Amino acid sequence: MPTFRIYLDHSKADQSRVLIDQAWPMMRAAAMEAFDVPAGVCKLSVIRVENDPDTCPISVEISFLEKSGRTPEKTGLICDATFEAIRSLTGISPFVGASMRAPETFVFRK
Repeated sequence: MPTFRIYLDHSKADQSRVLIDQAWPMMRAAAMEAFDVPAGVCKLSVIRVENDPDTCPISVEISFLEKSGRTPEKTGLICDATFEAIRSLTGISPFVGASMRAPETFVFRK
């Protein structure tokens, strides 16, 4: 269940459609390939924020459950694809980070 949270500075709010309509399919495809998951488990949120002027205007946090085969190398491929998709479409180099959550400590309701 890769979850992508894009924090978009309010001054770049006009980029939200590009991020959702064009960058997201590339980001999701990278996660599907690297982690062998279906599209339906990949989640995206674009969150408008008011950043400090010295902060990157687009930041992405990727989180997912720890699982065998989800190596740092595969995680790096997802981060690289995310970085390139956003940079190529917006002209902005985003901050991209990823973290794994331990399944035994993750609780959710649906």
